Amino acid sequence: MLTRWHYVALGAPLLLLALEWKRARIAMLTIIVAAIMLAAMQSIVDIRIRSIRERSEVPVSLMPRDHPLRRQFGALHGVSMLFLVGQVVAAGAIVALEKE
Repeated sequence: MLTRWHYVALGAPLLLLALEWKRARIAMLTIIVAAIMLAAMQSIVDIRIRSIRERSEVPVSLMPRDHPLRRQFGALHGVSMLFLVGQVVAAGAIVALEKE
């Protein structure tokens, strides 16, 4: 599912950037570029999360809490969620700017 989400998270702002390019509203373009960067960073983090899952012989949730892979997984998952929140904030800002 995450792979498909990355297509949407990257594709939607790229499409919006193409549509907004002619109007060239600096604030809008800045937010769209930020959303693209957040989506790209989230994709990179999620690839690292996926590699942790593939390296693990057991599900991450069954590992002891102090296991290095579980701790790395948790940290990366938290970072990934922050990037997702950033994307949602950017989308809200774009909607708010569009209504002006």
